[in-house]
Amino acid sequence: MEQFLREVAKTAPAEEMVLVTHGGLIPDFLVATLPLEQLEQWHPRFLAVQSSLIPECSITLIRIQAEQYLLQCLAEVKHLPERTTRM
Repeated sequence: MEQFLREVAKTAPAEEMVLVTHGGLIPDFLVATLPLEQLEQWHPRFLAVQSSLIPECSITLIRIQAEQYLLQCLAEVKHLPERTTRM
């Protein structure tokens, strides 16, 4: 996923892009690319519970600044009707 993001970032004319992926790929990407301290700001036991952190149809926002990834939003579900959210 990181290689794909970097390739698209080089060629994408827009400053923002949307990537839709399976929820399991997102925590794997985050663990591989972000410092543990940053992940634990979002959940104190991030590594232990990472497989259950990303519900279906949730939104995770990652920014690239100075070639560094910054997690801006993790598994946001406010846009979903309450009956469909699971966490």
